[in-house]
Amino acid sequence: MTKLINFLHENFKDGVQMFNTRNTVGDFTYTVFHEGDIIVDYAPDYGYIEIFGLSQSEFDAISNLYDGEPLWDMIPLPEVE
Repeated sequence: MTKLINFLHENFKDGVQMFNTRNTVGDFTYTVFHEGDIIVDYAPDYGYIEIFGLSQSEFDAISNLYDGEPLWDMIPLPEVE
């Protein structure tokens, strides 16, 4: 999950809307992150991401930290390798 947090921090510093379900209207998405069981798909036309492979509590923790606002100063981030 640390790699996911770092990825979000590096690529969506200004906030992003996120979901943990697939869109049902057929918005074009493509995978921008895939690490182990975690996959992040991005919808460039609408500027949101879909995150798969997290438990509900893990998704809630990520989305509460980063619910469309740049709130990364709330937690220390590990150094990116």
